Amino acid sequence: MKEITEAEREMQREQERVAADPVAAGNMARHMAALNLLLLGRRGYDQTDEEPIIQSGFRLTLGERDLLMAAAARLETDVVHLTFHIERAAGDPHGIMVFRVEGDLIACYPQCGLWAPAGGKRAVLVGLEREAPCHFVLRPGRSIAKVEGWPAAKLEAGLRRGANLLLKLAASDAMRDAHVGVSRGFVQFNGPGQWAYRSDKLAA
Repeated sequence: MKEITEAEREMQREQERVAADPVAAGNMARHMAALNLLLLGRRGYDQTDEEPIIQSGFRLTLGERDLLMAAAARLETDVVHLTFHIERAAGDPHGIMVFRVEGDLIACYPQCGLWAPAGGKRAVLVGLEREAPCHFVLRPGRSIAKVEGWPAAKLEAGLRRGANLLLKLAASDAMRDAHVGVSRGFVQFNGPGQWAYRSDKLAA
């Protein structure tokens, strides 16, 4: 079994320290609540068994990504992971990752963006790997639907709208207490060779 290095131990301590900071934790969770609202039309309090886990957390190493994929496989549940730089957890999010159940496998889409159409319709997530363009549609009570191709011929305007909507909504008075009940995802070390993935929900 792989033993933890001192660098990994220090990373875990830093993640726990930042996660305990109410300013950083509240900021991450408000962005997560806003993302829930933009994708599903509600804040995420009442997730059903078929819906994906939508959570905020830190940027993932390859090992942490593997653990999250294993957790998604065990739960048979899709996961949307909104990532933050640990050094700037009180600032803007860094990116979005999608983990999707596809048959007997869990597929990881590490570079996704929030795309919003003009006119206020529901936002979608866009896979930004140019070799295999796709986008993801989220609907209440359903798992993530993958659609081949992008939602529009040109993505830039929609991605700007999505990013601006997320930041504006997260900073609004409407999201002041919306972080309560939103999930955060972390990788933790429980002993030599004992890595685990956990997800918790923020209280008031």
